[in-house]
Amino acid sequence: MLKYEEAWNYNEYLRSSLIEYREKQEKIFSKISLKQENIEKIRKIKTKVNIVAFAEIYCPDCRAVIPFLEKVRQENDNIDLYIFPREENEHYLAKITNESRIPSVFIEDIEKEELNLIYEEILPDLKSKIKEHLSKGERDIAEEIIYNYRTGKYNSELEDYLIKKILENIE
Repeated sequence: MLKYEEAWNYNEYLRSSLIEYREKQEKIFSKISLKQENIEKIRKIKTKVNIVAFAEIYCPDCRAVIPFLEKVRQENDNIDLYIFPREENEHYLAKITNESRIPSVFIEDIEKEELNLIYEEILPDLKSKIKEHLSKGERDIAEEIIYNYRTGKYNSELEDYLIKKILENIE
């Protein structure tokens, strides 16, 4: 089982690698503001929520997701965010997901002491579109979708998806 005392908080995550990655993450973070309706949903959470993320700051997909999780954490003291590096936890991550893709985000079911996967690598709808375009040999379109995701074009969808999955796992 994971030891939360060994996890990074957001600031430790920022300091986990080269300054260039930290600066990119801070720039992304500064541009994100949660929608008011999502803030209200987050603030209504009355139970303890442990969000567990496997991420590395050098990963552009992680840089897209982790700021949202930190913004959610900042809105409610009942929510904790624990970030674990993949590089030290690949075997554990592969054991619970069959792969070790990052970012992988879980909500802990505190009663059952198990992690429920809520997010892996990229939005599911986008992952399907990417696979579809790749199967047709349309690599340039697939790469454009990935680029747009990583540069914030799907931030609204990402925010809504994460909030929805968090709420589904605590109700």
